[in-house]
Amino acid sequence: MRPMITTKKLAPTDTKGTRIYASGAGRRVVLPYDYALNAYDNHLTAARLLASRLGWGTMVVEQTPTGYVFLNALFTVEV
Repeated sequence: MRPMITTKKLAPTDTKGTRIYASGAGRRVVLPYDYALNAYDNHLTAARLLASRLGWGTMVVEQTPTGYVFLNALFTVEV
């Protein structure tokens, strides 16, 4: 299975505002939603932060019903 980062938007609660959750490779980040950005850029920002912590470079992205999936474009599999 290719390493991937998934993102999703978390609804606001009584004590926290809207957030973007990114997870992958056993790690996660949660960022507050930046209303100056569009939805895609909010997900991309969270994914880029996690990708930098994982040592990733280029990513490929696909939209899902609940958010986005980011794949490490430089990952190769030997068969």
